[in-house]
Amino acid sequence: MADELLTLTKASPEEQIRAFFEATQFGFHMPRATDDAFQHWLPTVTTDDITMRVLPDPDEPDGLPVATFASFDKTIQTGLELLPAHMITDVTVSPTHRRRGLLRAMMTADLTGAHDAGLPVAALTVTEATIYGRFGFGPGTFQQSVEVDTSVKFAHRPGLADTEGRIRMVKPEASWDMINKVFTRFHATTRGSIDRPDHYRLWLTNEFDFDADGKGRKLRLAVHLDAAGECDGYVAYEVDRSTKPRTIKVGDMIALNRTARIGLWEFLASIDLVERITVGNSPLDDPLPWSILDRRGYKITGVTDNLWFRLLDAERCLGARPWLTDGEIVLGITDPMGFADGSYAIRAADGRAAVTRTTDPSEVTVDIETASSLWLGGTTTRRMVEAGRISGSPEAITRFARLSDLHTPPHSITFF
Repeated sequence: MADELLTLTKASPEEQIRAFFEATQFGFHMPRATDDAFQHWLPTVTTDDITMRVLPDPDEPDGLPVATFASFDKTIQTGLELLPAHMITDVTVSPTHRRRGLLRAMMTADLTGAHDAGLPVAALTVTEATIYGRFGFGPGTFQQSVEVDTSVKFAHRPGLADTEGRIRMVKPEASWDMINKVFTRFHATTRGSIDRPDHYRLWLTNEFDFDADGKGRKLRLAVHLDAAGECDGYVAYEVDRSTKPRTIKVGDMIALNRTARIGLWEFLASIDLVERITVGNSPLDDPLPWSILDRRGYKITGVTDNLWFRLLDAERCLGARPWLTDGEIVLGITDPMGFADGSYAIRAADGRAAVTRTTDPSEVTVDIETASSLWLGGTTTRRMVEAGRISGSPEAITRFARLSDLHTPPHSITFF
């Protein structure tokens, strides 16, 4: 099947790219793609330099492809640096062609190409959690869905009012440069953050709403300006008038500091005729319930994974993440695809580690899926031991935990 895959790039004929786009819409149960939607999506292929893989239907060569797969390269913040990251998206297989090895062929070809090109890690966001572990992916960042009561009892604790900055409403159409600078600063300092594909620009500027299949009309945008008038946070939201009580749905919010976060929440809570706010990508260590008087007005309605990682160059990835204490360990990784298989001598000092391949026996051993989840601190050693996913002596596992378990979870607000 791999030989039958067709690779498309931004230079490919438009009709082939259109077939790819329509097949992904079909695969994710979206309405049939309109020409307007396609013409707005098409420039993202160039901007993000997307590589697309498709399998044309040999029985209907003029029909939709029976499998699709796309990838492009951005960066991920590891806690110490911005590391190149291979981002995978738009993976579909037609229900008429399941269990024929199509996904494995596409994934193997793509990961091999990324590894050979020197990309150290692959990442994706998944719709089904049982598919990608077999290829070495493990969930690496998580997020909360929260519901906040902003009726009259909403208030921050004494002394936390935003007295330094101010909020300004802006038109989404004219906001991109401002909010993109905020994201760039967030991305540069937030472990787990992955860079954003171009469709975020279409959404956050109301240029096109793919769910509504037309120009965006519902999105509203407010920015927080610090004492010097510089933007240090923003919130993009919609008001759902169909609910009781009326609800603000936050689609995207970044606050670069405590003052901006408090100012944005005070603004949201002050909006008339609204008593509830929902956020779908709140961090696991969100400080909001600890900064308001009534913490029961903050409800966690769900927790889910966001980014899944797959280490391709374990030596480089392990050397790019923070390490909590000084010490040494030999970590063994089993990888059926061969990219990261081997033993790694880790010598940590002053928050960094020198990592080299070694022939020394492994003291702690994990499979590639587990290694990918542990990489940026998305879970802890203890949890993985209790889940039966780490082997080694109690002393070695304790030493590994002291070296690698970080105090705060990684966080990403990018979906692709």
